Amino acid sequence: MSKMILISLLLFVGLSTVLSKPVFAHVLISDDTKTVGAVLHVVPDDDPIAGQQANLYFDIQTKKLNEKNTKLTITNLTTDEKAVIPIQVDNSSVNANYIFPVQGTYQLTLMASSDKVYTFNYSQRISRGATGSALDRPTYPLATIALIFSATLLLFLLIIMFNHRKEINTHSSF
Repeated sequence: MSKMILISLLLFVGLSTVLSKPVFAHVLISDDTKTVGAVLHVVPDDDPIAGQQANLYFDIQTKKLNEKNTKLTITNLTTDEKAVIPIQVDNSSVNANYIFPVQGTYQLTLMASSDKVYTFNYSQRISRGATGSALDRPTYPLATIALIFSATLLLFLLIIMFNHRKEINTHSSF
């Protein structure tokens, strides 16, 4: 009996580990000289959807930025198309809205100027949206784990009932 509980516990832990999806809240990037860092947050969920607006927010570890000398360029690495994105600068943060036209990999290049010019580069993969893929459907890892755990528990319960069917039959009032 204890072996079956141990096996079901190991099965549950193993499946929950295999089925879990890593989640990244923010991306930490540093400039080309590795002297200044920035936090990049992309809404929605740091996983933008092609064809829908994404909000790009950079929080740079520096003093107040010079808005005139700060610019954000997004390059589609497949087609080499470049777009200079309008930005809003507030002290040391940069905010921009952009609609990634199709799925693919994009290079985000932020040139920020305060006392010096800092260049931040980040590759953003867009795997959901406009051209549709298997990744478009939402995943519910906790529900999947709960379903597998429940099915496993039910299977073990049925095995126990089958092994003790004679004892259950003698105590049954049917």
